[in-house]
Amino acid sequence: MTRMGFGLSVAPKFMDIIVRWVTRDFPSVDNYVDDVKTPASEVDAVAARMLEYGLPTKQAEPFASSRVLGLQLQKDEDHQVQWSRRGDINLKLPRPATKRDIFSWFAGDGDPARGMWCAGRDESAGCTVWADASDVGIGVAFEMDGAILEDCSWLRPFGDKRHINIVELEAAIRGLSLAVHWQAKHVRLMTDSKTAEFWLREVIGNVRRTKTKGLHEVLVQRRLQIVADLIVTAGLSVSVEWVPTVKNRADALTRVPVEWVKRCKLLKGDGAGGDDECGDGDVNIAAAAASVSGPAPTERIVEAQRTDDEIQTLTSQLQQDIPVLDRFSAVRAQLVIVDGVLVRNVKLPLEGTVQVPVVPQPLVADVVRCAHEVSGHGCWETMYRMIRSRCYFPGIAAACCEFIAQCTRCKAANPRKGPPVSPTRADIPGRPWSEVIIDTLELGTDRSGRYSCVLVCVGPFTKWVEVCPLRRHDAANVAAAFTNLCMRWGCP
Repeated sequence: MTRMGFGLSVAPKFMDIIVRWVTRDFPSVDNYVDDVKTPASEVDAVAARMLEYGLPTKQAEPFASSRVLGLQLQKDEDHQVQWSRRGDINLKLPRPATKRDIFSWFAGDGDPARGMWCAGRDESAGCTVWADASDVGIGVAFEMDGAILEDCSWLRPFGDKRHINIVELEAAIRGLSLAVHWQAKHVRLMTDSKTAEFWLREVIGNVRRTKTKGLHEVLVQRRLQIVADLIVTAGLSVSVEWVPTVKNRADALTRVPVEWVKRCKLLKGDGAGGDDECGDGDVNIAAAAASVSGPAPTERIVEAQRTDDEIQTLTSQLQQDIPVLDRFSAVRAQLVIVDGVLVRNVKLPLEGTVQVPVVPQPLVADVVRCAHEVSGHGCWETMYRMIRSRCYFPGIAAACCEFIAQCTRCKAANPRKGPPVSPTRADIPGRPWSEVIIDTLELGTDRSGRYSCVLVCVGPFTKWVEVCPLRRHDAANVAAAFTNLCMRWGCP
């Protein structure tokens, strides 16, 4: 019951149906999969009914202070049930971190994921869709009766240089699509872009043909046509309003913490950083940079050179103009000393010749790890280009390949790169019921006390399931049940 064909999991759906069927005689009972909500006066009766069907229950808890679907419930000042994520979840950003870890974490005082448990749905009053966009991402929020029922955000691709007005229109399209998903008909679309508001008003009002000039005219017209088609097809009644950015409830979905941006600028070598948002869609670098602690990489390398014996020996050999260590002999002509710092002259494709510091051997592992995390666990070519443009040590490519081969997260994300795994079945039958897989499942005694287990038969070709109840778990009953199946479907 836990798996079907194509790897579909149906256990939660089965459990929900079973609980609803067992409690069908109690109209006031509601359930969230296996979490059952019932009035206090009916707790004992519901527990007894579920026990009759082999579904034991835990000790009853007050609904407003319990955990449902993994969420913690509590009442606010207005005695409304609010939900929040469990308090024992560690919200500290792990190190090293993957994109999935970073996107599930949010900087701030506590966990901001919370909301009303049972929000009202007064469709006659309409709904509000908040839409916003930035150079980092797109965010939309669906509000009804003063409560946010659903919000979504999308990161913009790396290197995305589209005009912000075009992205604002895409945010409006995604917001209207979200309203259609909730089967809303009367929608207030809120945006903080004056240009997008003007365009949308003319399209919705159909007063005149929207005039757009410039290089993006065709792109704007295409997106406005999508809005018009969406309104007509879904039968929406849409009104557009402009709101300041500080009042846009979707604005927070398009931001990243300032510390991420500062660390991004330090790692990219753009100076000391600032409070402005990172541009050019560098959200992958900015987000991953949050997991890198300590001073800027260049400062760490310079500080480590002063205490490293190998670097001091190499510096002395360069000053005396004598042969250098074998590891650095291939780049001897490119090594120079600038203000007491050992650097190498590197020629980059776009920047020309730049001077990068030489990394001491004890710091090589940290530099490679930092490049791997900042690149979002990328390939060795990405790591190589990033390291080569910022620092130097012998064997950069080999170190990158070795680190990726030992990264457990990369192995988990790319299982095909590991050793081949033998399949559970070497072949598939050529026709139905040519082979069957059988097993017994203990259920406990039912209400009549006659059956204690069942025989389950599955045909690998069609995934067809046959279940036969057994009075006793012994060979005679299993053989009789299987014989009955063979009389119905033939011998396998």
